Amino acid sequence: MRALPEGLTMIAFKAVVRESQVEKTLREGVTEGGGKAIKVRFLRGWPDRIVLWPRGVLHFIEMKKPKGSRFEPRQERVHSWLRKMGFKVFVLYTKDQVEQYLNERKKVDELF
Repeated sequence: MRALPEGLTMIAFKAVVRESQVEKTLREGVTEGGGKAIKVRFLRGWPDRIVLWPRGVLHFIEMKKPKGSRFEPRQERVHSWLRKMGFKVFVLYTKDQVEQYLNERKKVDELF
């Protein structure tokens, strides 16, 4: 049997990307785009990352496992409050969604 690429685990004969690998893709993509992805560990219910982009753009990113992930009531309240305050809150489940988020951000940067 061939070895799986880094970050993949064999579960029920399917390769699954670990959440840590998805976060790494986000971190590296944000850094490459001139931003900073800060891990939020000290505030319960807050999104996993605060992403700071050039020109004063701030996004909140919640990383969730593709299957079986649920929001805690506190997370729902915090996300709702942040959106009411006018902040962008993104919930990303897969590496493809992270790459789509980064590509959309790159398109915005190309306008300036």
